[in-house]
Amino acid sequence: MDVNLVYVSDSQIPDNIFAEEIANIRSQSLHRNSERDITGFLFFFEGKFVQILEGSFENVSTLFSSIRKDHRHSNIRLNCFIECKKRSFSEWSMDTSMAFVALNHRELSVKLRFLGRFINETSYAPINLIELLVSIAEELKRRPDFPRGSPARLRLAT
Repeated sequence: MDVNLVYVSDSQIPDNIFAEEIANIRSQSLHRNSERDITGFLFFFEGKFVQILEGSFENVSTLFSSIRKDHRHSNIRLNCFIECKKRSFSEWSMDTSMAFVALNHRELSVKLRFLGRFINETSYAPINLIELLVSIAEELKRRPDFPRGSPARLRLAT
């Protein structure tokens, strides 16, 4: 059975190299996640990362352990770690979601600010964000400009 893991972290990437680092994360995730059969969605906004990871227990746990050691993250908070019968992002690569969020960041800022209201480092009881994240991601997927097919077509705006 597959699992869903949702985490929130504070970005430690300096603004002057953020686009370059996001491109590095995209490149790494495209190859590694494909090899490990991990899917999901990565949101980044206002100095935070919020990510849903889907895959086998072992692969998702290993990836999350790696993320926890990654110098680009701090204050990592595990929000949700549950078994799932069906993946929400089986058709997407992480690369696709990252490219789409980057290309449409201004338009998505209202939704992401709303999401940010639920992600608060002073909160002691984590809120289950998975339904909210999946809802936003599904809304993005329905848009006619959401990338279909090869993620190689996507380029980050610089």
